[in-house]
Amino acid sequence: MHESTNQVPLESPKLEDEVTVLMELDLLRTEALLKIRKGQDALTDILLHDTNAPGGKSLDPWVSPTEEPCDFIQPSLALLALSKSPSPVDRPLGKSTVKPVVQRLLEELHKLSISDIVADVDRRVPGYRRLKVPVLQATRSLQALLTIPGQAFSKTAVLCYYAIVLELYTITPPAWTAGSSRATPGVRDTAFMTSECTRAIAGLAKALDHTAETIESVCDLSERLDDLEGNEALPPAWREVEIRRLAIRHTNTLRARWNVSAIDLSRADVASILPPAKGVRRHLRAFSALLAEEARKALENIKLAEGEIALLSLEGSPSTGDLSFARRRASEALAKALETATEILRDLESSAPSLRSVASRLRGQAAATRYLIRPARRFLESVLNRELAAESAHDGSIWSAAELVFAAAAFASLEKPRHDARLKKATLLLTAAISPRGEFPTTTAIDLDEAGYSLPLVWSETLRAFAQLLERVQMPLAPELVQRMLARFAAIEVPSRDDPGVIGWSHDEPRHPPRAHRWTSAIAILALDRITRLLDSHINARVFRHFSVRSPSELGSLSLDKLFYPDYGMAAEASLNFRRPPYEGESVAFFLERMRSHVLRLPPPHGYRDHCHSMVLYGPPGTGKSTLLEALAVSCGCPLVEVTPSDIVLAGQSNVERRARAVFRALSLLTNAVISFDEFDQILRARAHARPDNAINEFYFLTPSMLPKLKRLNNRAADQGVAFALMTNLVYDIDQAAIRSGRFDYKVGIYPADCLSRAGRLADALRESKDLGAPAKVRDELVREPPTEASERAATVVKLSRDGGMTTLARPGNFTRPLGGNGMPHYCAMAYVNKSGEFAMGGEAAEWHPGVPDADCELLKELAKDKSVLGNQYGLRMIKEWSWIRDADQRLENENARTWSDVLGLVGPST
Repeated sequence: MHESTNQVPLESPKLEDEVTVLMELDLLRTEALLKIRKGQDALTDILLHDTNAPGGKSLDPWVSPTEEPCDFIQPSLALLALSKSPSPVDRPLGKSTVKPVVQRLLEELHKLSISDIVADVDRRVPGYRRLKVPVLQATRSLQALLTIPGQAFSKTAVLCYYAIVLELYTITPPAWTAGSSRATPGVRDTAFMTSECTRAIAGLAKALDHTAETIESVCDLSERLDDLEGNEALPPAWREVEIRRLAIRHTNTLRARWNVSAIDLSRADVASILPPAKGVRRHLRAFSALLAEEARKALENIKLAEGEIALLSLEGSPSTGDLSFARRRASEALAKALETATEILRDLESSAPSLRSVASRLRGQAAATRYLIRPARRFLESVLNRELAAESAHDGSIWSAAELVFAAAAFASLEKPRHDARLKKATLLLTAAISPRGEFPTTTAIDLDEAGYSLPLVWSETLRAFAQLLERVQMPLAPELVQRMLARFAAIEVPSRDDPGVIGWSHDEPRHPPRAHRWTSAIAILALDRITRLLDSHINARVFRHFSVRSPSELGSLSLDKLFYPDYGMAAEASLNFRRPPYEGESVAFFLERMRSHVLRLPPPHGYRDHCHSMVLYGPPGTGKSTLLEALAVSCGCPLVEVTPSDIVLAGQSNVERRARAVFRALSLLTNAVISFDEFDQILRARAHARPDNAINEFYFLTPSMLPKLKRLNNRAADQGVAFALMTNLVYDIDQAAIRSGRFDYKVGIYPADCLSRAGRLADALRESKDLGAPAKVRDELVREPPTEASERAATVVKLSRDGGMTTLARPGNFTRPLGGNGMPHYCAMAYVNKSGEFAMGGEAAEWHPGVPDADCELLKELAKDKSVLGNQYGLRMIKEWSWIRDADQRLENENARTWSDVLGLVGPST
């Protein structure tokens, strides 16, 4: 009956027809986000109340703490629920009101001993409660600790890691193979418990990988700083701007990994990463000390955990054969972690600490940790096959929807699901099986005590796994299916008497009147978070089908850190009174880093009040405006959506307005993306400049209606991690109302590279000439006295490259160092500078010429005579900025800058 609820026509619908469905999905997403926020606020309030009220009194209508299960799963779930934020910019764990709650929950988790979390099949003590589910406790606790920076190497985390590995490698009936997991000894293994084990182990491996990436980023920064400080040929003003850019980039990189790293990066004193270079140096020394401190703690905690484990083994009864194998594997995993921590500490305490070596060892530990999941993957695949076979059989076999959904979701997270027909079949079966109340035909019990009482999974757990499966498989998603999933949460909501919103969630079969539980509310928040992530992914995918979209892998490897920024001279020039403070006197590099922090949902970089999520990039053609947006998308790891006027006129001239409305509504639904508006001049052109009889008359009346569309997009982008930019050559011809603040918040001119940018970039690119095929250092030749031929040729390159656009000048061999000497183009700037004697490439004469300028300098002369341009604030600003660049280049000619020393004396900021 439900098979059609998640199907779409074979032929993709038009955007105008599909936007209604997309908006319906967006409303459901908003509903889920609102529930998450209200649930987090209520959970925080009740936990704070419990913290401040020793008597354990509870806020009505919450269940009293004394009436809930007394175990360590509740603090784990609470931490996990509080870590899921609808707006990652405002992480709940970072709020001051939540800190006492987090601290108390951590204290509870750190009380765990090995006997609390190891399921020993030979241990039986009077009063032992089977419903303690120690393995589930270990998995939840490790997952929760990984959400708190600096807790991945705590003693509790190490004990949980040992317990999980022990369980995964315990050979149990009926399969008698390793890889499955039970909630407690004596019960059957389940896909749910196995999936929880893989989630915890994979999370630890991911944290180790992220920590290694952070350390490698710090190494890159240190090496880059050494190179900048050791390069006497660099113009000082260029070096200062570059160091400031590096500091902001590194700050963003650290903050992006604060909550996914195994160490507490918040203690790295990000505020100290400020120019001049000594501020960055202080930070690097502090970071190395932090790593050493974390390594000592990890080493100590692993040894403490090993001591507890040894005592447990001595106290227990003789081990059976199957358990001895598991203990050996778990002990080996712990020994590997101890070895890694010991080696890392030795590396850091040596006379010449090697952070690269530390990163390499962490990556090795991450790989070893991830390898432990392989038996679990095989078990999950067998459950997936078993349940699909049972459903397909005609012999009356009963298949378990719960087992299928957990096995499929966990297996999909470990594999590449798009090419697995089994996962698609499982998704269709589960979609057809879910009821209007968000329930599947069967559930599963993860424990059963001696009295016959079972511990079933709440439906929120199942829906969480189902949403994860839908997101991974990426099959069509209908609003009706999402409504069914959300209906489950509506059915168990417990409203407050004073607030019409949700305060918490009860059990699936609550007492009357229903009361909210901490653990059921936390699980509901986790499930709703997964549903919102599913909707984010699905809405993006459906919108992308209607536009030209390039993924980061399709865009190449040109990141923000590899760009040739053309405006360092303008950023360093203190006398540019035509630049508006406080931000618009800066290089475009800083705007892009602020955009990056916005898309990654990070706080604004240190020293800035806010993010930048919308801007206009204007300037002459051929200066690389599109390349800037491409590099931003690569650095953010998100897709680039390219929107052109053809997307507006696709439906024909008579439907331009309807199509434009659909396009901007769809774009406003995106999350975590970069949008590029190219060649939009004709749509946003000031009507005073447009003639009704020309070729763009279909857009003549469109400009006024674009104003509210752009404003709505700007407002939505601010909340949804979306950055967008308009690229134009004719900023003076655009309706000024269309690009004012509230629609496009910043306007940045992109011109041919100024002389300071060219000089600094060339000196920076001329590194060791092993990259050029010779043994000496070319850049040392630039500042040698008396002046060398290389010094004169480098000065010639700076002068002849005037009017060159960023994309041409940045080609390998010009102002970008090639990957190797063998790949050096024969006719390029570096080959020209390197011609003298031993620097000759292959014994042949190397000549260099700038080629045809990307930006036509004659255009500037024409604009300066156009009264309509001079009467436009952005046109006048463009002329002033471009003229300043031309004047600086002319100064090099007038002063006859023949050597590199002459260039250094002329390219700095005015005094």
